[in-house]
Amino acid sequence: METKRLYLRRPTENDSHRLQQIQNTKFVLQYNLMKPSTIEEMKAYIEREKDFIYLIEHKELSLVIGAI
Repeated sequence: METKRLYLRRPTENDSHRLQQIQNTKFVLQYNLMKPSTIEEMKAYIEREKDFIYLIEHKELSLVIGAI
């Protein structure tokens, strides 16, 4: 799926570093009940949940900016 500015897509293992960066930010940790994750934990999470989550990617920047 896509909009004028964003893509909504399934994650791949290649997204693990970016998702880890997002998850480990002070802002995300403050408002979500999660702990900081390692790359290995994020890869396992993506493998386990890949059919249930979508990434939000900014088209112009080609950058993942979030997940739902």
